[in-house]
Amino acid sequence: MLWVLCISLSAMFAQVQVPLEQGVDGTLTNITPIGVAVTTAEEQRGLRGKNIAVTSQFVFFLANDSVNSGEELWVTDGTFANTRMVRDINPGTDGSDPKHLCAVGDTVYFSADNGTDGAELWMSDGTEAGTKMVEDIFIGPGNSSAPDMMIPFKGGVLFRAKDNISAADNDKSYLWWSADGTEANTSLLHPIQPVIVPDGQEITQIQVTGNGEKAFFVGLDDTTGQELWVTWGDSTKLVLDIGFQADTASQVPGKTVDTDIRWLYAVNDDQIWFRPFTPSFWTGDSMIIDQFDFLDNELWVSNGQPWGTYPLGDLNDNPSQNDPRISGNTGSAFPRNFNGRTYFRANDGVTGTEMHSTDLTPGDFPLVQNINGTNNNGVDQNNFLEQFEIFDGFMYFKGIVSVDDSANTGFARVGQELFRVALDPEPRIEFVFDIFTGPTNNSFPREMKTVNNRMYFRANDAPNQSNYELWCLKPLSEDSTSTPFKVAEMPENTFPGNLVNFNEKLVYVGRNVDQIFVYEDGRPIAPYVPTDGLLDGPPVTDFENPQIPKPIVNSTDKPLYLKEVVKVYPNPVNQVLHIELVDRPSSVTGLYNAEGKLVWRGNINGGHNYIEVSHLPNGVYALFTNIDGYFFPQKILIRNE
Repeated sequence: MLWVLCISLSAMFAQVQVPLEQGVDGTLTNITPIGVAVTTAEEQRGLRGKNIAVTSQFVFFLANDSVNSGEELWVTDGTFANTRMVRDINPGTDGSDPKHLCAVGDTVYFSADNGTDGAELWMSDGTEAGTKMVEDIFIGPGNSSAPDMMIPFKGGVLFRAKDNISAADNDKSYLWWSADGTEANTSLLHPIQPVIVPDGQEITQIQVTGNGEKAFFVGLDDTTGQELWVTWGDSTKLVLDIGFQADTASQVPGKTVDTDIRWLYAVNDDQIWFRPFTPSFWTGDSMIIDQFDFLDNELWVSNGQPWGTYPLGDLNDNPSQNDPRISGNTGSAFPRNFNGRTYFRANDGVTGTEMHSTDLTPGDFPLVQNINGTNNNGVDQNNFLEQFEIFDGFMYFKGIVSVDDSANTGFARVGQELFRVALDPEPRIEFVFDIFTGPTNNSFPREMKTVNNRMYFRANDAPNQSNYELWCLKPLSEDSTSTPFKVAEMPENTFPGNLVNFNEKLVYVGRNVDQIFVYEDGRPIAPYVPTDGLLDGPPVTDFENPQIPKPIVNSTDKPLYLKEVVKVYPNPVNQVLHIELVDRPSSVTGLYNAEGKLVWRGNINGGHNYIEVSHLPNGVYALFTNIDGYFFPQKILIRNE
């Protein structure tokens, strides 16, 4: 009897072929090892969280073998035989709490705690030997640098972390970069604290432009507050103090108010789209300035320079119900590039929240189409569309029609279902299919992913949201009716999530069953060429903010690369640290120890300088040099014999 039970348990967890729905081709396989619970979960508001990462060889995920290893990093090549733990980073059953997985080429960077050094930056190529800690950034037993906000940048990874210096600065985390996963090339970029943007669930907190040369983020500074920042790698600076008004509640002299910035999104090779709370001064429009003091959450564009940072205008010019000095809140969100424009949802004060688009020039943000009309009381209803995916020449999304206003909108009441933007040639919105039939039922289609020229997503077709399973949509060449079909009906209500394309096979996690699955449709491989990236966004604009004249001569017209201006050697150093200052007459320089204490401060002059360090204890230091008004850090290792 016990033998029969063991066989049954094995069938539940090991290499199980899941029965497909009638008429569905291919194989759906449960590749979860026996006794292992997959802990991968939905990304945490752009931090990445307990997510999946994909390289050309492996799918990296998180799982818990509570008997042997606890929660650790795992990989699979899509087969049960090669689904395994990468390394027991924290030996024993406690686990290393891995998270924030970020793939850079065939390497994955992540946060993990080995039980000794705290949560630090790790890297893995999918092998045990190639899985190692990059650097103990926050030195000291049990101190955690807690790296997060990871994003690929210039062949390495850009991230936020806490070290001994930033911890001494009101327990902050600063901006870091690892160029290649080596300790020697992992360093603090700037003593600025990147902050978590409240919105932006689908978007990473740091946004890299299409040319890969610069990254934008929201930084918190003691003087300017929360504002937009940019880094080129060797130089990092505030873009513009949008909230320039004096912060009367602050005790810091000269402190200006925080700017509530949300939804950063790289739209092309050079610019980002973002949404700040906007003083009306920046519009340069006397009519707006006379009427309002502020524009609530309007759209801006930036190329990283003050004069290239500008608002698109006041999309919702109705006075706020809460404060007549402020225009209406657009709530602009969920941006996505498609066919040379950036699409997003927003409330224009007339049609409620619907889909708009922009080409990044001021005043260009037309409504695409009003699909959720007016109720019986004459109130325009909101369409909280989201979850965009470009597939087969369309842009698919989750939309809603919650009222019966088809005479004006052309859309019957269907609840939250699958819609798409079509181009013929002007953009318009089409209803695709009512998966959970009925005017008040919602299928909530989410997590759309294109794999082998088909689009997969999670949807519900039962009451009480009790039957979330994997669904699929074929291209028009295979099905001219655009009828989605369920891949498999599983009694556990698997709740598919973290859908990824792994070499044209679909890999996903069944969150309600803590298992990982692979679906192969049995068709010849058709390599996926994405068309929804930066190349499909609006072209780079040359519009400049009329409120900020561009200087004729200014050192910030081009990126400032610190290593071209301040040359420091040797490093590691003993006895004497040499500093060469290039093309600058002088600079204020300070050397800080790992506890954030200033151990030397002085002026250096153009040419050759040196600092005596023989009296300083061995350890990690930071040399800050003032170049053109910005303090740039360099990591210094002192190793006196």
